[in-house]
Amino acid sequence: MAQPQPYSPSHDFLPGTNIGHVPGQELNVEFNALKTTLDQTLSNLRSIQRDDGAVQNGAIDTPQLSPTLSQLMTQAAAIIATSTGPRGPAGPPGSNSAYITNGTPANLKQTAAAINSMFNATPAFPRMHLYGDSLTKGSGGLIQKYSPGQRMADELTRRGINSINTIFGFDFGTTAELTAWEPRLVFTGSWGQWTQMPGGKTFLCSSNAGTMTYTPGYSHDIIDVYWYRGSDNGAVGSMTLTLGDGGTFNWATFLASGGGSIASGSGVTTVTISQAGVTNWMRTRIMRNAAATSSLIITNGATNKIEIAGIEPFLSTASTMLIRSMGATGQPTTYLVATSSRTFILGVPCEIAVLCIGRNDLSNGVNLGTYATNLATIRGDMVAALSQDAIFWTWPPSALSDTSKVNQQAYTDAMRTAAGTNTVLADLWQRYEDLGGQEALASGAANWYNDGLHPNAFGNYDIAEFLVRTLLRNNI
Repeated sequence: MAQPQPYSPSHDFLPGTNIGHVPGQELNVEFNALKTTLDQTLSNLRSIQRDDGAVQNGAIDTPQLSPTLSQLMTQAAAIIATSTGPRGPAGPPGSNSAYITNGTPANLKQTAAAINSMFNATPAFPRMHLYGDSLTKGSGGLIQKYSPGQRMADELTRRGINSINTIFGFDFGTTAELTAWEPRLVFTGSWGQWTQMPGGKTFLCSSNAGTMTYTPGYSHDIIDVYWYRGSDNGAVGSMTLTLGDGGTFNWATFLASGGGSIASGSGVTTVTISQAGVTNWMRTRIMRNAAATSSLIITNGATNKIEIAGIEPFLSTASTMLIRSMGATGQPTTYLVATSSRTFILGVPCEIAVLCIGRNDLSNGVNLGTYATNLATIRGDMVAALSQDAIFWTWPPSALSDTSKVNQQAYTDAMRTAAGTNTVLADLWQRYEDLGGQEALASGAANWYNDGLHPNAFGNYDIAEFLVRTLLRNNI
């Protein structure tokens, strides 16, 4: 775009000019020259200014910027390109709905509007159990915040259902492994796994005055400590509970399945719980005088026989979904139909049960018929314990170098058959297969796998979002 032609007068009208007679021809020359300059100026102005007075779109580009401003913008672009902004609102379920079956069977008692209604009470604390193996618990060195349970808690909270992934089951043999998975736990003395539960094992201290300290990092005024009182570990034991800030509290001990308190107290700064009586799953509730974020300290007694199963802090004034990741590494269905595990399922109630199990049945060569029978037993136990139906989800495909697609299909088909027409099924295996299987999702832009079987943090988020959409399909 050329610059406007400058106007330069070509005729001087004053010297020797008869004022009463101005030559029209010379005036035309001047006026035309003025018009040319003015028209070109207006044309150039329209290229940089809109009718509303703002700068014309496209009028300023990178070459027009000063070197300093251009450098700042380049640096800002690099930061944006490597940063992740806040997650936007969820879109519609879309094609995921094709992988969710039995979404609204007539005999679902709790996984539909009843749960929604209960959660919206003030306050309410529905409990969700995620039963299964390492696919449920999180594996491959992932700390708890990357597990499906924690990802589900994050996603449900984002959607307006406040949720917490609590400590339940200790799926690691040493305190070093356990604290790498859950850094909010700190131990002194010798601790290790003991009684097998559906979600890992209990943790038992073998040294007098050994401690387990849990600092949840969020405000709470209630802490439920689940523990095992049994005869298989010998003599009667005890544990002492105190708060890290030295605060006073009320307490009560119950059977984990509910009912009236067995023992209680009030206005104390410490309480000693004794293991006595018949085998049972127990719950001791600590009720703080005021909400706080500080720790709970569990100190082992001299006889070293108390087994800790779970720690669950929450705020009594805010409705909260309590999510328990009940997976255990290497766990096939035989664990869930064993006597102690069935007692636990029946004895520690919840409102929503979500099950993904079978990959270890396949690895261990469990007969398909036995696997199907075990699934039916587990489902029956859950229905009996929950007065509702369970939710099944098929595990993600594993690498073909690990096991054939035919074998994977056979075992996931058994879970689909076990779901029948009465159990909600989230068919993750088929969904991932339709996206290209493990080989496609473990490489390239997706990269959702940590190894040939276990999803990484991104894969666990996708699984969690898929399961949350399954729940929301049922109005939870």
